[in-house]
Amino acid sequence: MEIKMNKKENKINKYKEGVKILINSDLELKSIKTFIGREGEGASANIYWKGKRVGTYLDEANGGEEYIDFDHKNPLCDEAWEFIQSLPKFSHNEWLESVNHRSEPIGDGKDDVRDSSWKWYWASALITNFHCKKDLKKFCRTACVFNTEKECFVTWGGIKNNEVDTKTFNFKEEKGITFRDFISKHKKECVVINGMPINKAMEYYSLAK
Repeated sequence: MEIKMNKKENKINKYKEGVKILINSDLELKSIKTFIGREGEGASANIYWKGKRVGTYLDEANGGEEYIDFDHKNPLCDEAWEFIQSLPKFSHNEWLESVNHRSEPIGDGKDDVRDSSWKWYWASALITNFHCKKDLKKFCRTACVFNTEKECFVTWGGIKNNEVDTKTFNFKEEKGITFRDFISKHKKECVVINGMPINKAMEYYSLAK
């Protein structure tokens, strides 16, 4: 099974760059619970900064604004907010591109750069990352590699995740070899995703979405 990835863009997308910084930062959403509201999926979660709970998040999925409540008695809240404000400013078109939506000119045709870019976007980005991690874990229940030449993922349905390093298989190129060693020796254009640190695996997974 192959999952095609999008063509690489020459121009750096500031929204995507911000997401990379965000998901590897000290800002986290924990105890995430999702539900179906009147207008799509809603979510609730606790906000953490540097391992400390600093607030709550709620999207009721009713067409209104999200509720982001920081506990301002906690001095760490100011640090968390400063971090959010420091993320790269992005345009509306960059956000549309990041969600694979056809972007069109805004107003007089000039792209707008949002002054408060991440105020209403950081939590959604973290929740999307949460869903992607869940999907990736399901995806890697079987042997999975990323083909750097074809720029796609390839799954090997007959090989379970826990067999990638522990069981030997008979391939056309070589018999009695583990899957990981087989890929390393005979499929040098491929990278095994199973067992890879989650953030590194997510980089490949995000490219193929």
